[in-house]
Amino acid sequence: MRLPLSAPPASVLPALRRTGLALLGLGLLAAPAVAESPTAPAAPVPESWMVRVARMEGASVDVEAAAGRVAAVAGEIAATGRIHSMSRLSAEVAELQRKVTSAHLAARVLDQPLD
Repeated sequence: MRLPLSAPPASVLPALRRTGLALLGLGLLAAPAVAESPTAPAAPVPESWMVRVARMEGASVDVEAAAGRVAAVAGEIAATGRIHSMSRLSAEVAELQRKVTSAHLAARVLDQPLD
């Protein structure tokens, strides 16, 4: 059975990428500003801060990969006009939602004060 599709689902991908990049940007904006004096050495960055940043970066990469998989399945459905892959699309969307939730939590941890 072929169904006509009015808009290509792949158009969702740029918005999902912007969401992931926005989460990363918000996390980086939450970073404490460190003023450097030309005469005094900069304070060392705590290891816990580096772990938080790495988690946020990893989460944003995961969101982008999951969004790419959603776009690929949606594009396949749009190209063939068949809805037999809807269960696969549903699973990929659920995985994307888990990745976005994980990125949101990573951003919240990144925003917490350092110990």
